[in-house]
Amino acid sequence: KLRASVTFDDLVGSGGDGEVKFEQLPADHPVYVMFTSGTTGKPKCMVQGAAGVLVNQLKEVLLHADLKKTDRVTYITSPSWMMWNWLMSCLAVGSSIILYDGNPNHPDGGAMWNLVEQEKISFLGCSASYINYLRSISAKPGEEYDLSSLREISQTGSPLSAEGFQWVYDNVKRDLHFNSISGGTDINGCFAGGVPIQPVYAGELQAPGLGMKINVYDENGRPIVDALGELICEMPAPSMPLYFWDDPDNRKYLEAYFEYYRSKGKNV
Repeated sequence: KLRASVTFDDLVGSGGDGEVKFEQLPADHPVYVMFTSGTTGKPKCMVQGAAGVLVNQLKEVLLHADLKKTDRVTYITSPSWMMWNWLMSCLAVGSSIILYDGNPNHPDGGAMWNLVEQEKISFLGCSASYINYLRSISAKPGEEYDLSSLREISQTGSPLSAEGFQWVYDNVKRDLHFNSISGGTDINGCFAGGVPIQPVYAGELQAPGLGMKINVYDENGRPIVDALGELICEMPAPSMPLYFWDDPDNRKYLEAYFEYYRSKGKNV
């Protein structure tokens, strides 16, 4: 048995059969302690608030992903990735979630498509690397499985090429919404994502997230277009971290997000 761990059976068996008691807490009460992956700097240990995360993720689930009570949702994720937390918020709109524990590529890249067929899943979430793997083995899930229930695929984790977009429509299903999103653990949500009522263009995100005032700056803090730069969110968002763990004076927090451009006259 792993140190400081508990098995699922022991956890379930430790509870009683009585009524579950809920405690009313402030809106900014900590709900998650999340670690970033390190792709945007040194890994950070962030504390995030209950209402802020829920409001932001509900916006994405309801408006960007168009999920409803009738939807059945799964995402290829582990509990250590923020998409697991995002998946939990699908319950808030009444959607059913299906959890998969195993290798999605075993044995021939068909595990998830078999799950879609068997469980009548309408929303499948995955990474760009998963799609690229399926392309590399010339998979054709649209021909091999009944995907009539599937109406949306969400993709994130890393940029997907235009060819990857086209592969989905050519080999999975023509009449679905391919919802490519981009965000991060820092906000437990998205800076940009899908728009169900607008066209999808290969290799592109559809729109900024609602309420996300994003921009791209050069190294001097000037907005730029059609050039490489830093992604900036110019206004606060509900799900931004409350604070960093073990950072009582917020020094690490301020250095991580607000110091880079401050010397250039920009407090973002």
